[in-house]
Amino acid sequence: MRIFRLIMIAAALARGTSVMAGDIAPGGTLRAIYLGSNPAQAMRDPATGEVRGPAYDLARELARRNNVPLEFKPIASPPAVIEAVKNADADIGFVAYEATRLGTVEFSQTYMLVRQSFLVLDVSPIKAVADYRPRRAEDRRDVQ
Repeated sequence: MRIFRLIMIAAALARGTSVMAGDIAPGGTLRAIYLGSNPAQAMRDPATGEVRGPAYDLARELARRNNVPLEFKPIASPPAVIEAVKNADADIGFVAYEATRLGTVEFSQTYMLVRQSFLVLDVSPIKAVADYRPRRAEDRRDVQ
């Protein structure tokens, strides 16, 4: 039943039509969680307390379409998001797709593409991602 509800949530957002609120928020409130350490998902403005970000926008719209209140909470780690959804402590969670997580929960269609890279000092020989070659620990000179 949990998997069916998650599939219905993804379908509702993808199609733009609503499903029954009891399928989305069986307790009468949509309980959504997100990775609190990932500002690309959502973040709370420290001055105003206002939450903003794509995960918040999606959860708020899903709650609005189903005429239920939204409870939107940060959680510590991707495994904690997965566990909360799996254990029905949350109705929907926001976490990056990863093949190792398949079967534990169901994933919706991709709703966001995040382009990430890394920063290096200007004197670094790394000038492009292709320049990076991870070294094995035993090859590093600073490892004793």
